[in-house]
Amino acid sequence: MLSQSDIETIARLTNNYDLLKKWEGLARKLAGGAKITIANTGLYSSGKSSLFNALLGRVNEEDMRFAVAAPPMTRNGDREPLTENIDMLDTPGIDANFMDDATAFNMLMEADIILMTHNVNRGMLDRPEYDWLKRIAGGISRETLSERLIFVSTWTDRIDNEEDREKLRTEIKRQVLEALNGVEIRFVEVSAKRYKTGVEKGKTGLQNASGIPELRELVISAGKNFAERAAVLRRGEILRLCSESRDALNARKREVSEEIENRKRRIKSRYSGAFEKWRVILGEFSSMRSIVINKLQEVYNASDNASEYQGFKNYIYGI
Repeated sequence: MLSQSDIETIARLTNNYDLLKKWEGLARKLAGGAKITIANTGLYSSGKSSLFNALLGRVNEEDMRFAVAAPPMTRNGDREPLTENIDMLDTPGIDANFMDDATAFNMLMEADIILMTHNVNRGMLDRPEYDWLKRIAGGISRETLSERLIFVSTWTDRIDNEEDREKLRTEIKRQVLEALNGVEIRFVEVSAKRYKTGVEKGKTGLQNASGIPELRELVISAGKNFAERAAVLRRGEILRLCSESRDALNARKREVSEEIENRKRRIKSRYSGAFEKWRVILGEFSSMRSIVINKLQEVYNASDNASEYQGFKNYIYGI
């Protein structure tokens, strides 16, 4: 594992903020030992905090563990154990401001499993959600993406028509598949509101229809499976980040080398005219110098008193 100084140096040389956050998140993950972290993410209005409250079975307002409000509330993340070795990490909503996005990505790089939430009442994925999925995918190895990322459609109770729901479901899956470059992930549809009503009225059927029990079972199962292979998977993350860092440094090295060569060409082009003029002058001067030296040599050879010319000869040869 690289030191903090090393990864900051790499980030500075490559100007790659996400690479820095990947290393920092991995460091926190390794420091947590066998603990598995499941984080949520999505637009600040996607219902991710309500989802986590429902997974905990804490749906009454006075009993809710994660803050739920129309304005963005989550800032620094909040943890709560789901099981003995699985923690849930509530992250800031994306597309509220740059700082929240940066904080959210930082936290997600610490997570083992990520729940990407989307409010289907908004229709298809917004551009920020689509880009966010691509950014998340860039922080996870392609080989483990399908088991580490789960897409959760929320507020499904808002769409009554099954035909409309199926059309929207198909389109969202197409968008996600495209954003993830063809990697298929698991999809779950939930309604925290329906689950809350089922709990308050003691209706198990309504609770099951909400999709929350299914998602809870999936999350716990995924967490257990990940825990069994955590050591191997995290070792793989270290190797992948080392490779990514090396590639980023090499790419930056090529960019700098190319820029140096471009500057050399620009400088040479700018001063080539003057250089050519001075080259001609130097050539003429060298020719004149040769003539003088030859004449001096003739005089020197013909002279009876060569010492008279020695000082001048030394001067000419020194030019």
